[in-house]
Amino acid sequence: MHYVIYYQSSKDSPGLLQERTRLTKINADRKQLMLAKERGELINTEKAMLAWGYVTKNIDNKLSAMPRKGAPLLYGLNMPESEAKLTQIIDEVRNEISNPNLNQLKREWEIVRVSVPKGKVKKARP
Repeated sequence: MHYVIYYQSSKDSPGLLQERTRLTKINADRKQLMLAKERGELINTEKAMLAWGYVTKNIDNKLSAMPRKGAPLLYGLNMPESEAKLTQIIDEVRNEISNPNLNQLKREWEIVRVSVPKGKVKKARP
């Protein structure tokens, strides 16, 4: 009988109610994350970092190639022609940078990835 009275009084205590609320929220958050993952709305942090590394490397390659690509095209042009040609080259690079081919990057990852101990993935330099 004392147990029933104790249980009923502790059932409504603020501490127990807070714990139940916290547990309910944790379970709801976990289910929400699982649903988002199933829908493909979440990505693995390591994969995202690897993808961002490839995108930034691609940007660096495009910007580094501009002088080599542009110099011969600008040779012998007057100032307005040089400016127009250089603007065209910059626009091409901007377009390539703004629309990265992630499928191509994925294929490159599969080629250059090298497994290392403890389940980590390290990219090899192409």
